[in-house]
Amino acid sequence: MAKSEPIDFYFSIGSMFTFLTVMRIDRVEDVTDIRFVWRPFSVKAIMIEMNNRPMSMPGKLSYLWRDLHRRALRNRSQVAFHQLRIGIKRFRYIVENFLPQQHEIWSSEMKELQDLLGDVHDLDVLWATVTHGNVFTSEESRARWQGIVREARETRIARYHEQTVGPNSRWRVWRAELPQGDQIQAAALARLKLWASFLDPDFAHSQRVAALAVQLFDGLSSLGVAPSSPEHNLRTILLAAGLMHDVGRARHEKAHHKSSYRLIRRMTPPLGWTLPELQLVAVVARFHRGALPQSRHKILQELAPAEKNLATHLAGILRFANAFDGTRDGHVQALQVDEKNGALLVSAPGYSPWTSAAEEVSAARHLLELVLRKPIFVRALKPVSPRIPRARTPVPSGPRR
Repeated sequence: MAKSEPIDFYFSIGSMFTFLTVMRIDRVEDVTDIRFVWRPFSVKAIMIEMNNRPMSMPGKLSYLWRDLHRRALRNRSQVAFHQLRIGIKRFRYIVENFLPQQHEIWSSEMKELQDLLGDVHDLDVLWATVTHGNVFTSEESRARWQGIVREARETRIARYHEQTVGPNSRWRVWRAELPQGDQIQAAALARLKLWASFLDPDFAHSQRVAALAVQLFDGLSSLGVAPSSPEHNLRTILLAAGLMHDVGRARHEKAHHKSSYRLIRRMTPPLGWTLPELQLVAVVARFHRGALPQSRHKILQELAPAEKNLATHLAGILRFANAFDGTRDGHVQALQVDEKNGALLVSAPGYSPWTSAAEEVSAARHLLELVLRKPIFVRALKPVSPRIPRARTPVPSGPRR
């Protein structure tokens, strides 16, 4: 019988399933004429390049845990239970970091499952160690201790089974309560907002600027001149940049926009976010003041051409919005965007053209005018006070004729 050609066996040591496969490859070679050429590679490096990070996504991780859970209960091997323990440990850490509210509720249950499987692993290691060391004086002693270890192991597996199998299993409860869609975005923004509030000495100002920036973005969108992207939620990116644009003031006031960039770039992407999106937020925050973004800036050279244009566009909006609260007193709370004769007209209740603040607004609009290629005019808009209808004076009716 002709010998078969070797099969290339690509494996990644970082995969949670690798060990389960590797332990079976030798057996396949022993019972068949198949031979394997081992070719290691890094899944992690490829996934980072693709911005695919399931370990920061509790939903994906819960599916992985369920797969490991089924495998462990099916064959009950030492390796399978050990991999299952690692899966639960990672799931627990992700929930702790990204879903603090759920972690507060689930933490004791997740820790119990992790500890149960940790005990199982410790018992397996203990038995392998004493067996290899030939510490037993007789077969009777060996059998007695084997029974003790087996009973302790099965007790813990039974407890794990009780908690994770059936209609009331912990896995079903956790899976059902994981955030979805808008909830994920809200959880991510809440985390960014909390982080910024600890660093920014005047976070109320940043919240006002973020709100004004979003109003500008929505007004530009209604006119069809706002930036758009099939890959990113630009409104959310602008909102995040507005909330975090002054975190660098925690370090020092001078050139704090550069410190803000560095602090945001060092962050771990929140739930549902990717590194490129967080990088975009950092660049937008960096150019909310100071020099105008130009191709000579190193941080822009790191972006793709399309994302460079998006960052410049969003920075123009944020820079303009920031100027409306330059006095940090909240005198401008709302912005309205209209178009007239090819120009943009921004109306702001509380704005006064005869102030130094208006001078800052006039200068800050320059970047947005460049990217939109439209002049921008700002006008004061008096707040509309509710009209109180006058009471009608009843007209006496005379006798009918």
